[in-house]
Amino acid sequence: MNIVPVLLVKNEEVWIRHIVTALANVFPHIIVSDTGSIDATIEEVSQIPQVSLFKFNDLSPHKLTGCRQFMQDEAKRSFGASHIFLVDGDELYPTKYLRYIADNPMPEDALSGFTTGIEVGELENGELWFYGHQGELVKFNRQTIIPVTSRWKGDYPFESPDSHIPGHPRNHYFLTPAGLHGFYHLHHTKRSQHDREVYLRDHKKNQFSMRDAPEIVPEKFWLKSRSDYRDE
Repeated sequence: MNIVPVLLVKNEEVWIRHIVTALANVFPHIIVSDTGSIDATIEEVSQIPQVSLFKFNDLSPHKLTGCRQFMQDEAKRSFGASHIFLVDGDELYPTKYLRYIADNPMPEDALSGFTTGIEVGELENGELWFYGHQGELVKFNRQTIIPVTSRWKGDYPFESPDSHIPGHPRNHYFLTPAGLHGFYHLHHTKRSQHDREVYLRDHKKNQFSMRDAPEIVPEKFWLKSRSDYRDE
């Protein structure tokens, strides 16, 4: 299985270097498509040698779906990928978990691979916390490993590949090994000084706003600040 991570980004300067650097520790090739960033996203990504960067102007929701297809086709054409690893600009995968994924490939006939993530919230003072509810971490599955034979359909943010069939017995789920977390979903954190200029970002944040989030449990404290993140 030859996996190439692909990212569709816009105005992600706060976290993007951490996200892509972790991927680069495990995967030799990464494709990033920037759709009109006006912050430091391109500068941050350009410093990572494993990245093939493509730049687009602001794209309509329909064209964002086409960009997913473009990256998938490019991964196959340029790097001989059998699968793409779909990563968003608000998904931070620790290197140890990425190595677990790479060392434990899903079956060749699997439709899609799913990883396990946990929500991260940001308080007004900048501290970052796991979302907790009654003492338990909030976990969810994210479709990420997709065969390059897939065809994309629908419009952003509801686009999906035809290999995505929820609940199908041929879906594969990457467990979270003991002592590790899966990816950190940074949906409720600042990603850029220009968050408001990204299509639906404020809307999506408000959909699961901090005031409506499950109880934040102090003993689940993660980081005091973004700069405290260290990968291995």
